[in-house]
Amino acid sequence: MLPIAVGIGAGLATALLFAAFATATPLALPLFMLSPLPVAIASLGWGWVSGGIGVLVSGLVLGGALAAVSSNPIIGIVLSVTFALPVVWLAHLATLSRPARAEEPEGAREWVSYGQILVHALFLVVGLLILGGAALGFEPSALIEGTTEALEAWVASQASGGLVRPEDVPAVAALAVSLMPYMAASLTLLMLVFSLWLGARIAAGSGLLPRPLAPFHDAQLPAWMAGVFALAILGTFAPYPLGTAAAVLMGASVMAFTLTGLAAIHTVTLGHPARGAILAGVYVAGFVFGFPVLMVVVLGVADSLLNLRARFRRAPPPDR
Repeated sequence: MLPIAVGIGAGLATALLFAAFATATPLALPLFMLSPLPVAIASLGWGWVSGGIGVLVSGLVLGGALAAVSSNPIIGIVLSVTFALPVVWLAHLATLSRPARAEEPEGAREWVSYGQILVHALFLVVGLLILGGAALGFEPSALIEGTTEALEAWVASQASGGLVRPEDVPAVAALAVSLMPYMAASLTLLMLVFSLWLGARIAAGSGLLPRPLAPFHDAQLPAWMAGVFALAILGTFAPYPLGTAAAVLMGASVMAFTLTGLAAIHTVTLGHPARGAILAGVYVAGFVFGFPVLMVVVLGVADSLLNLRARFRRAPPPDR
């Protein structure tokens, strides 16, 4: 009964975190980004059945709440399936193991690697966003029209000297819609990975995590993912709907290689006396200037193809 109760509680908590996004407060986006976390904790600590119950409960609660305010209840179900359901599968993967190779100590287990989990997360995000967009009727031209009307109303309500000039509204709306598939995929993947990472640490701190807790900088994508990334880039030049689907894949791939590029930097700087300053510089430059993130993506791709971290790995300092 405890896993069922935990799943129900996780579903209610996830639904509340989803609903927080509608408040439009400064905390709305951070709370929304944490929405899969309760399901992640339930799945990692009490099993995939508990997490699945959480997804079901969150979908029913959100769908019922939207129906009560005369909105589309399908939106609530799509939210739960897109942002919470993948965590259940990823958590299940994280708890899978098999006996280690013969040269390992007796009783040792080989767990699903972080790189494999990241690949599953990427394709889950891509598939579910494409299906969710189809279910909600995503169509670029109609969305540009609606975004333009909303932006025109917002610009008209602002005092003179606003951020967007009235004559620039159509171009800004078109740019926002064109970037939507990329941003939705990259942020969704980041949300899932962060929730799984934080959920694993919470579960481990409570003694509920069945696998040893290894650092995330061990994550590395397989070499064939570089080919998938290249195909996604080429696919973005295709017309809708293929181009939009490719944009979703490209956005998720960019985030995945950003994460593994950062993981490579964390790994190769182990033992370096200036490691803290190097990592701080990388993160600050990425947040402030943006373009250094592209170099991190390139590093992630190169690391997958050439295993750079194995070539330049530094030995950690000896214990004293």
